[in-house]
Amino acid sequence: MDTSEFVLDPLVGTLQLGCFRIARPLQASGVMKSYLAEQLGTDRLAWLKVMREDATFEGRAAAEKRFQTEVRACSRIAHPCLAPLYVAGSTDDGRPAFAMEHRPGATLGARFATGERLDGARRGALAR
Repeated sequence: MDTSEFVLDPLVGTLQLGCFRIARPLQASGVMKSYLAEQLGTDRLAWLKVMREDATFEGRAAAEKRFQTEVRACSRIAHPCLAPLYVAGSTDDGRPAFAMEHRPGATLGARFATGERLDGARRGALAR
């Protein structure tokens, strides 16, 4: 990632959702942008997902509805392979956001993009 993105992103260094200081951007896709954040007062790192400022390609209301659907789904699912939701709310500038447990490592999509294949035991572990 180009380090100039850290300086240019206005959320880096800010405190969001009450107790999460944004350290750096991670990725952007769809209507969301993801950040690595530190939860103040703890030793926890969090993954913050924030609605992108330019998330208007499908209309702001539709983008917010899609975002809220993801928040509700994340809050209702408990599984060892899924990061739990910590909190949902809005950024200081009013964009929907939520924080989840940060789990370092490559995403499943990134693993498949490199040609990595999962054996039966690893596929089964993901499905449990």
